Amino acid sequence: MEVKTLQRQLKGEIDLHIALESAVGHDSVPLSTLACQLPDEVRELFVNIAMLEHAVSKLEEEMGALQLQLIQERNERRLAEYHLRRLPSSSRLPHSPVNWKTSVFS
Repeated sequence: MEVKTLQRQLKGEIDLHIALESAVGHDSVPLSTLACQLPDEVRELFVNIAMLEHAVSKLEEEMGALQLQLIQERNERRLAEYHLRRLPSSSRLPHSPVNWKTSVFS
């Protein structure tokens, strides 16, 4: 009787190992087919991991958008500085750089 109990337990452990290996390795076996073999704690962990992966993905997208915005603002600043340098010196004198920055960025 004890041998049969140990065999069932071993089979359960092997099934769990296969399910975890498939999930971690992103094998072709869908997790939904393995879900019935997984203990509740493991399923909960997979749900949490999926939620975290989604959150990380969203943050990466946001970071990319912010990097593009930063590049665009940097280019606009360089263009404004270039145009300011190209102005004749007589037209630059009445406007101090402090006043120019205040009026441009306000």
